[in-house]
Amino acid sequence: MPIVQTASIDEYFLDFQQCEGLYRKRDDPDDDATIERVVRLVCQAIQHEVGLPASAGIGTSKPIAKMASNVAKPAGVHMVRAGEERAFVDPLPCRRWPGIGPVADERLRCAGIHTLGQLLAVPEKSRDGGLAMMVARVVSGASDNQLGHDRPAFREHDPEGLTVGSISNESTFGHDLGDLQAIADRLRSLCERVCWRARRRDVCARTITLKLRYADFETLTRARTVRATNAEIRVLACVQQLFQENYDGRREVRLLGVGLSGLEEPGRQLELPFDEHSRPGISRAIDAVRERFGYDAIHLWWEQRSRRKTR
Repeated sequence: MPIVQTASIDEYFLDFQQCEGLYRKRDDPDDDATIERVVRLVCQAIQHEVGLPASAGIGTSKPIAKMASNVAKPAGVHMVRAGEERAFVDPLPCRRWPGIGPVADERLRCAGIHTLGQLLAVPEKSRDGGLAMMVARVVSGASDNQLGHDRPAFREHDPEGLTVGSISNESTFGHDLGDLQAIADRLRSLCERVCWRARRRDVCARTITLKLRYADFETLTRARTVRATNAEIRVLACVQQLFQENYDGRREVRLLGVGLSGLEEPGRQLELPFDEHSRPGISRAIDAVRERFGYDAIHLWWEQRSRRKTR
């Protein structure tokens, strides 16, 4: 059966490798046609049973599948067959690539690089050669395209040592929420996730960003610059403060997001032992537990004690 992993409340990755025989019909010209037919049936079932449109992208890797899904929106299916990846990504804007955030995209634009095809033509020794190599590895099929075993959250594409772009995760609630403890739990979870990703990439962040969307779809984005870190405790403290400063206390929340940017290699500044938000070894211990028992084996706890703001 396909491996299913949750990316967000409304996004999933399915690995159909070696599953073609389960769904093959005589009229299918090849295995790709079999999987495309099945995916179309899945989208139709979602529309019929839930009443919501669904789009799907099919590719040889998660980044390709995600971009293909965006092309297929609002309610289509787009397949990028093996060998067609380069032709597919060449005309796309660099911002379409998962992991290339607004900062990296702006820098690429200033350098005259607007499309992924132009990025792939960048020499290896140039400033953005590392980013181009990362994209090229995925496009050529040389990267590890396995979904892995990290459930329920999927393993985002975070090349080790890559300091360009940003690291962020967002989460949309199943229903608009005003429960401060539930909101605090979700922010804690998002902070843990981005910090875990930063340590896997072996980078620290100087800028922490909170994204807050209310039920009426008004969206606030607030950021703060801190000493470079990838520690959950420090990031969580900053996010908690940003939330308390900007949450109006009257409206329910629809979406939350936490982002790290201003990435750099770790070790440029030592943590002080008396820093209340510095706990040397905790992050490493958390990672060791997760490596052995899975991502959800251990989590931080943040109790929301702040009162709602009033006007």
